[in-house]
Amino acid sequence: RSMAKVRLEALEPDIIVARRWLGGRPRLRLSTALEGDKIVYREQLGPLSAAVDIDLSEPIRIDANWLLTWSHHVLYTNMVEPLLRFMFVARGYALLHCAAIDRDGSALVMSAKTDTGKTSTVLRLLVRGGFSFLSDDMAIVGPGGRLLGYPKPMTLSSHTMSAVNENALPVADRLMLSIRSTLHSREGRAVGHALGRLPLPIVTINAWVQLFIPPPKYHVTSLVDCAVIPSSTIGTVVLMERGEPLAETPSLDAMVDELLGNTEDAYTFPP
Repeated sequence: RSMAKVRLEALEPDIIVARRWLGGRPRLRLSTALEGDKIVYREQLGPLSAAVDIDLSEPIRIDANWLLTWSHHVLYTNMVEPLLRFMFVARGYALLHCAAIDRDGSALVMSAKTDTGKTSTVLRLLVRGGFSFLSDDMAIVGPGGRLLGYPKPMTLSSHTMSAVNENALPVADRLMLSIRSTLHSREGRAVGHALGRLPLPIVTINAWVQLFIPPPKYHVTSLVDCAVIPSSTIGTVVLMERGEPLAETPSLDAMVDELLGNTEDAYTFPP
């Protein structure tokens, strides 16, 4: 039988992530150094701790040791995604912390500080029907209000599951959800942030914890029957806050400040 041949154009990567044997000898304190265009980060426990070299020349190269490549959520969240934020800005885009759903080509963008209710709201609206999914955590905003989806897996919590059918999760996952969601909640991250101010190998601690108790992440289609689309145009922005019921229309400047402030809030865990 014949086989059709498809020619694919090879694209040069902007970021290369590779595993290397890094760490060296144990040391008394963590070490961060700039060697030319390279950031060198080492923690106290030598080969048992987190170690990474980030070469900022083009293409950017992230050499991570075995612990970080095993705990890939820590590697992505703490090393890759911060670099993406700067790279998007350099190309005229912004990576915002927000949720976004679409109806008829118009995107509803919801922005709030972490653990304010974006995920629950998104799931409830998707369950009701009529919306397509763009993003739950981050979205890429381009010129002219163009919104590109960034469909990372959702981080669930016990209260978030009230928005969907609990049977969507395996029994073992439902039993562990309370522990996992507490550890990876805003309060859990606040503890990590406080520990990060102490002379401790904090990235190592974070990596080991997330190896044994990974964050409760699930793709939206495993929870709700919905369409996932790649892009839309911003139609409405809703700023969500905790507190008494309130509805008011902010100024454009206040809205932009809140969008950026909520994005900064999402990056509280060191480094």
